[in-house]
Amino acid sequence: MSRETSEGERGRVVRTACPYCGFATMDDEASFCSRCGKPLHTAAILARRLERAEWLEKIKDVGAGSSAQPLQDREAQEIWNRMSRDGESGRKADGGGGQAERSRAERPAIAAEGAPATGYFRLWMLPAAALLISCLAVLAVFVHDGNVNAKVRSWHVQAEKEAKAGQYRNAEQLLELAAASRPGNPGIAKDIDIVRQAAKLDDDIKAAGLLLDQGSLEKAESGLRQAQATLSSRHEELFDPIRDKLAGAGARLAVQQVSSELDGLGTIREMAERLQRLRGLQAPGAPELRQRILDSMVQMGINQAQQLLRKKDFSAARAAVDETVSHAGNTSKLQDMSARIDKEKEEYEEQERKRLNAAMQMANLEQRQNQTDAFDIVELNASIGEEGSAVITGRLKSKATRGIRAIRLFYVLKDAEGVQVGSGTISVSSGGVIEPGGSAAFTEKNASVKSEASVAITSATWYID
Repeated sequence: MSRETSEGERGRVVRTACPYCGFATMDDEASFCSRCGKPLHTAAILARRLERAEWLEKIKDVGAGSSAQPLQDREAQEIWNRMSRDGESGRKADGGGGQAERSRAERPAIAAEGAPATGYFRLWMLPAAALLISCLAVLAVFVHDGNVNAKVRSWHVQAEKEAKAGQYRNAEQLLELAAASRPGNPGIAKDIDIVRQAAKLDDDIKAAGLLLDQGSLEKAESGLRQAQATLSSRHEELFDPIRDKLAGAGARLAVQQVSSELDGLGTIREMAERLQRLRGLQAPGAPELRQRILDSMVQMGINQAQQLLRKKDFSAARAAVDETVSHAGNTSKLQDMSARIDKEKEEYEEQERKRLNAAMQMANLEQRQNQTDAFDIVELNASIGEEGSAVITGRLKSKATRGIRAIRLFYVLKDAEGVQVGSGTISVSSGGVIEPGGSAAFTEKNASVKSEASVAITSATWYID
């Protein structure tokens, strides 16, 4: 056998066998089996190709002396036997008698000298089994993780729904199940912390509601303020139910506070402030309390207007009604009160006009009287005094409406035949001013008249104080 022939036969024997069907592919560089079409194991192919290359190099080095003689070198014999075993595995995989006979005919002479022939599959069976087991283990882990992830996702989605519905304790339990399946997961741990904070706020608001039921308004207000301060820094959607509950509890608190303060309110402005606090609230009892405040406000405005009417302060009464209307609306009672104010104002103004006219007339009369008839002479006498002169005495009484002073009386004296025998002026002084209704005495001597005579006042002058 020539070296070329041996090397050619060896090249045909050393072929890659398919790990599925055992067929030795004709193309040593093939990646897929030419019979079944399945992919060849790339790692095994590369390893075998490297081994073949090493074998061929060693065979060339050992058999370089003569290609016709059997190989005597022990190492070369071992290499040739391994290549022969690979060829035997390829021929068994090919099947068919003709093809098997052709393989025997082409078997090299060195194989006929007793080289053992074993199956090719022994070389890759153990790695293939190990690879299969590894793949199955990875697949099992993957399937298990997939199932766990599906459960965790389901629990997380359900917990989110429960939290958005305000069922925080249920959401916490679901998240704890998820955390037990995925321990150390930071996202789940954070969600549990947020849900627990929401649950605590929910419990605080419920506790404030119980305090409201018991009438402890100050404690309830303090609890709600703390909850509001904590909630102001939370913007997650799951806190929306708590915001609604907090708003409802705040509305209840406002209603109870205003209701307790209502009896102590004394002005329209104070009632208007309480009414503003209740505006827009939908808490139980809020509509009834608003109507109660409106009714109280209207009645208070009417009472104030009536008191001012008794004082004839029509402008203040009108202002009280207008202020009430601005807060409570123009109700029928306030309309009636406005009409009453207008009517009484007209009547009062008419009475005042009449009174003023009467007062003016009286003032004119009084002024005329004070100017023309301010006093009466109640006593007037004329006699002869010790000195032989006529002495005139008398007393006057004021009927003026104001004080009078500096009174001067002009008189004449007449004898028994009525002939005037003398005249003169009397100055009346009573220490200053003669008040209305007061009186004053006067005395005057007339030396020119020495006989009995009668006296008469002809005129007088005075000043009005």
